Amino acid sequence: MKKSLNVLIITGLLLAVSVTACGCQSTSQTTSNSSDIVQSSEVETTPSSDKSETKLDIPEEIMPTLDINQNGGGDELSAFYGAQEISRLGLFSIKFENLVKESCTEEEFQEYMSWSEENDNPVDNKDRPYNINEMPNLPNVVKKYSLDHDKVAEILKDLQKYYTELSSESENAEYADMIYTDEEIEAIASGNVEKCFNLFTYNTAILKNDLIYTPAYIYNNTMNKLEEAGITAEEIAARTEIYSSFSLTDEQMTALQNKMLKYVALQAEKGNFSGTYEIPATATFSVPEKIGNATFVTQT
Repeated sequence: MKKSLNVLIITGLLLAVSVTACGCQSTSQTTSNSSDIVQSSEVETTPSSDKSETKLDIPEEIMPTLDINQNGGGDELSAFYGAQEISRLGLFSIKFENLVKESCTEEEFQEYMSWSEENDNPVDNKDRPYNINEMPNLPNVVKKYSLDHDKVAEILKDLQKYYTELSSESENAEYADMIYTDEEIEAIASGNVEKCFNLFTYNTAILKNDLIYTPAYIYNNTMNKLEEAGITAEEIAARTEIYSSFSLTDEQMTALQNKMLKYVALQAEKGNFSGTYEIPATATFSVPEKIGNATFVTQT
């Protein structure tokens, strides 16, 4: 996600599947490969019921292939394939790069340049999480090459002042997102990677320990992988509306919203989600209105 700047470049199922639970049915696409089917635990009925037991079977959503050219560029591309919230941790000014060069041997600097170039494309994060300790972000570079604390802080304070003044003009208000806080400057200059990343609020991407999971990662990976990563139903549910704004085709958006709905429904049956989930109109998969302690309602 590192970007070099001359002054500073800102970028900052097809089988029918019957789903019966509490008298409700749903249909979705599935593949013939049984390994792609995610099944929930059995739900026992009362002894007096005519039915012995019911089972909620939710198939893995088939996700249409992504074409990066459809996602626009700049901030939107970064928000879907990257972590827009931390964009300023990937913006390297000329002064900062000069400091790296001055502080490193020629061999170390070439290593830095290769490291940066190999991880410059945020699209690489569609299949893998972003590792904050392995990627060339500002605090990680400071830590790796033992850059001088005061010199780094001075460079960032100059940028802080520049963007504060620039964003004060109404036509440049969007640059307010580029202003480093004093706490961020100190964390970066100290090479404190974990503290630095924990200072940010994540609305699109999801931070779990040292890994950041992007919207593209959630789109491309199975529900089992999302669960293994520790991504909660609450974290998925909170992003339903946000993700609806991405430049995806109707087919892709339906698949994404279906996946999110299925994930939350499975977690609700396991007792890991309660409350109300508002199903967006773009989702076509049907689930029972009540699953465990959760309620699923369609947005009007």
